[in-house]
Amino acid sequence: MNEKFKVDFIGVGMPRAGTTWIYNCLKEHPEICISRDKEVHFFDFNFAKGIEYYKSFFEHCGKEKIKGEFTAGYFSEEKTLQRIKEAFPDVKIIVSLRNPVERAFSHYLYRKRTRGWFKKFSDVLDNDPINIISTGFYYKHLLRIYKYFNPEQVLVVIHDESKQNPQKFIQEIFRFLGVNILFKPSSLFQEMNQSKDFRYWFPQFEWLILRMPAVTNYKIGRTFAGLMRLIDPFNIITKIIWNIRNFNVRIGAWQEEEILPDDMREYLKKLYAEDILNLEKLLNRELVSWR
Repeated sequence: MNEKFKVDFIGVGMPRAGTTWIYNCLKEHPEICISRDKEVHFFDFNFAKGIEYYKSFFEHCGKEKIKGEFTAGYFSEEKTLQRIKEAFPDVKIIVSLRNPVERAFSHYLYRKRTRGWFKKFSDVLDNDPINIISTGFYYKHLLRIYKYFNPEQVLVVIHDESKQNPQKFIQEIFRFLGVNILFKPSSLFQEMNQSKDFRYWFPQFEWLILRMPAVTNYKIGRTFAGLMRLIDPFNIITKIIWNIRNFNVRIGAWQEEEILPDDMREYLKKLYAEDILNLEKLLNRELVSWR
């Protein structure tokens, strides 16, 4: 794609599997430069914008550091993986997996509490909007990854283990990337993206703001920011928008704790059972707590 520009690693998944925590730990490492935004979504949604758009997310990086990004949605799309392979054939791929039953329910709660979903989880089981359930068939998705990348290029980590021993977990990633494994990021023992503690009073407002071209497109964003400085030199409009967004956040305001019903849990365990067994063979590791 571009002989002078390359990324050294790309985290491709999974959603709701600790990728934000990993991103923040990598961001702190002095030998790593990670994209200025998590979830770049270049190889899936923004590929037509070209390599210059992608490079803009790494403008802050020096030549002495390795570069990379984390976009959880890359995991399940073959076209995305093919594009990554063609652009950076030697790139290292990181995959974080989580118990598929817990991950599916967490994804559902996240959508419900931050995007204004009013669906019941039983409806999700029936219709599988945005592939919440099908995403959990990890074996199938990993086979697709190994189709494009050699096994030595791919690191699969288990999110559950980050809770048991976060330092050992992140050291495995540091070792894979070839950087100092003794570095201890301050994010090591911090929780990230806890959907049970974070939501919006009006999720639809946040959803609209995050999809404004000035927010999603870097070049438009810079132009928009320059225009705003001309017509609003004291940032009054911007401050009003940010105050509304801050007011819209409900930290710790969700008193009731939603629990995955036992019958649905058992249904999902049976649904994923064969895939988990195949995954264990593929990775040569036991995932007893998932079964």
